[in-house]
Amino acid sequence: EHKDTLWFTTTIIKLKALVRGHPFSTQEEQRVQISEIGAQTKAFFNEGIPTTLAGFQGHHKYRLEHQLGKYSAVYPKDSKVQGFFQGKKVYDKKDIKPLHTKSSWLRQDPPRQVREGEEAYKVVESKAKKDAKRKRGEQEEWQ
Repeated sequence: EHKDTLWFTTTIIKLKALVRGHPFSTQEEQRVQISEIGAQTKAFFNEGIPTTLAGFQGHHKYRLEHQLGKYSAVYPKDSKVQGFFQGKKVYDKKDIKPLHTKSSWLRQDPPRQVREGEEAYKVVESKAKKDAKRKRGEQEEWQ
């Protein structure tokens, strides 16, 4: 029983030390670990534009123009194009902004108002309107 108590106490002391951020290693090993983390962080943020389409999926820094969702847009419109990938524009992720409808602005806390005479940044056609056009036999612009 004494051995179990001693083991438990020792384990708890070690775990508390780990939680407090004091791993059981020498100061030199800690410096090496910190410098490795710093190098990995620099490499992460200085990473270039991906070279594959899959590389853009969920990328932390870049977005392809065609990957923008229905309710997102490049803002401001004159944002710098970071490069091109297979003829498609590549933008910095910070230049991609989510769009909101007038009603969603009113639901925010605190409620926001759309200024009088303000133009929509992007107009998205509703699915119902698209379906109605198809039923009437109207063709899309690209057809």
